[in-house]
Amino acid sequence: MAGAGALLALKGVLRKVIGALLTATGLGCVAAAAAGLAGGADPFWPALAIVGGLVVAATGALTVKAAGSWPSMGARYERPVHQQVPKKSESKADLWDALDRGEDPTS
Repeated sequence: MAGAGALLALKGVLRKVIGALLTATGLGCVAAAAAGLAGGADPFWPALAIVGGLVVAATGALTVKAAGSWPSMGARYERPVHQQVPKKSESKADLWDALDRGEDPTS
């Protein structure tokens, strides 16, 4: 669950690193569950753990492959670089108008 949250919050190379860690974790779960299955335990829970581990591993592999094309969290809220710096305002009404336009009147 923490890996899924990290996939949403990170971007770029860090997202691919988390994907690789998820792949390794999923494969580790599969190996541990297969050992439990071979040990003569009730086959339902180890089989379910194998399926879950395969899903986690597949998600991690997909992340490593395609993470570069995914949007990052909060990117749509970042201020565009090409915006002009607002002019200094003298009246309180001008300051409020600047805030309404999304400008920072204190800069």
